[in-house]
Amino acid sequence: MHSPTDPAAAHQARSYDVAASVRGAAFWAFVAAALLLYFSFGRGLEPREFTDDNWAWHVGDHLTIYTMRIGGILSLLAGLVLLAGLRVGLVLDGVFAILIGLGLAIGGVFIFKDGDRFNAGLYIVFGLVFINAGRNSLSEYRRLGAIAGAGPFGASSAGGLPLFGDAPKDTQGPD
Repeated sequence: MHSPTDPAAAHQARSYDVAASVRGAAFWAFVAAALLLYFSFGRGLEPREFTDDNWAWHVGDHLTIYTMRIGGILSLLAGLVLLAGLRVGLVLDGVFAILIGLGLAIGGVFIFKDGDRFNAGLYIVFGLVFINAGRNSLSEYRRLGAIAGAGPFGASSAGGLPLFGDAPKDTQGPD
């Protein structure tokens, strides 16, 4: 049994708090994945053939559709890693969200150039939302690492917890 002031017990409690916080972020990664996949695959959006008369719209169309398709799959992957409680999932979620945001925003700029102001505005706004969400995930990764002294996979490399698990090593061991 550990005493309340035992450093190993305190570290174990912090590690469990970190894993729970990481798991809580999985919900939003799954929401993003569901929306991206629904609006790219579920609604039957297909990129149209390029023509010379409105090339900017076609570039934006292809960029946004493929960003949503690939981004939905990547968000699903990040959500699974987050659900496992691994802190590195926040890095994946952050990087993927920033890339998705850039793809949507840049695609929106191309569509805006062609004159479709409403849809372009939506893509740009959602792109900025994804970029902000990605920044927040990366900030949370740094914050949780500082709290628990955890390594990228949720456990401390020097604090007595295994790299991929939450279970503490036997600190009492034979004397």
